Amino acid sequence: FLSVYFFSSAMFSADGGAEERFTELCELLVAGGYFRARIAGLSPFDKVAGGLAWGIQSSREAIDVDFVEDASIKDKIKIGENIEEALRNMKCPTPLAAHQIQGLDYPNIFPVV
Repeated sequence: FLSVYFFSSAMFSADGGAEERFTELCELLVAGGYFRARIAGLSPFDKVAGGLAWGIQSSREAIDVDFVEDASIKDKIKIGENIEEALRNMKCPTPLAAHQIQGLDYPNIFPVV
């Protein structure tokens, strides 16, 4: 949704773990203009969900997200549900569920970014 829909499994190394995937995702968010992904003190969820919400808002799609840093599981799921709904409204070609956002399922988040 950051102007380009693309995914290449080659972007992830075959033996790359979650840390490498998270780093690549943050680099992509920063390249798209979401500079909060650089803040070391933010949790991975805050960076990923914040980047997704920022991208949705940047595309002029309405999204109802109240961010709380270090949110509870309940709040994370609610944020994920709102992001999921906005992506569906945008007709995003890659489905993304709230539990994938909350659970930081990087392989499924990456193609949406």
